[in-house]
Amino acid sequence: MKSRVEIKSSDRRLMGVVIPALSDNGFVNITLAMKVLSDDRLKKGLSPKKLNDIIKYDGFQEKCREIISRLENRDLCKRINISLQNKTLNLSDLNKMGLACRKGKGDGQMWYMNPYLFLVVAMEMSPEVCADVVMWFVDNIVGVRNAAGDAYIEMCSSVSSLISDKSNLKESLSRIAKGINFVVFGVHEEGIRNRASFEELDMIVSIERNISYAIKAGYIKDYDGVINDLGRQWKDRWGNPVLKLKS
Repeated sequence: MKSRVEIKSSDRRLMGVVIPALSDNGFVNITLAMKVLSDDRLKKGLSPKKLNDIIKYDGFQEKCREIISRLENRDLCKRINISLQNKTLNLSDLNKMGLACRKGKGDGQMWYMNPYLFLVVAMEMSPEVCADVVMWFVDNIVGVRNAAGDAYIEMCSSVSSLISDKSNLKESLSRIAKGINFVVFGVHEEGIRNRASFEELDMIVSIERNISYAIKAGYIKDYDGVINDLGRQWKDRWGNPVLKLKS
């Protein structure tokens, strides 16, 4: 059985205040967090908000239902018999559902909340937190695509060093790009990378960087070595016996 202690890392700061979390489940001290967020709202002249008012809000419950369905799939949440449809939630309900817990008694009692739901509460309480999350999400989308572009340029430079006849360089690079698509997506289609998920983009970046490293380190010594390695990866991932890159 895991021991339950409070983690008070300096990395866990909210508005400059360390917010403890429980070691066994990662639940965040929502009691302290709400005080910090409420004080911040007061300083900014924003109207006060209470935790149970946020939890009762239809928008929170819609998000809660979606998060719960995903947590259950990942075995991070107890399977429950409580229906969320047409039910007004409070902290006690979240406790019954395994999404919140309390520690201590009396004036020293503290409530802790599932970190995913905590973030939903924090975004509702603080425009600053909401802006941080939105900026982080969008910057990651742009950042991953920029990383993919940078990795491709580096790979092209490395592959170019293997090809003596530069008149064939464009066609050779196109064949490698198709090969990477086969490894990642299982197929090659025009514009398929524009529909790639974060995970798929990360895989593309990883493959391109590995090709660059293998060439620079001398593990891959010629162009055929690149193609053969992509063929191996495709077979390992998809079970395809032949890498048909010329189509």
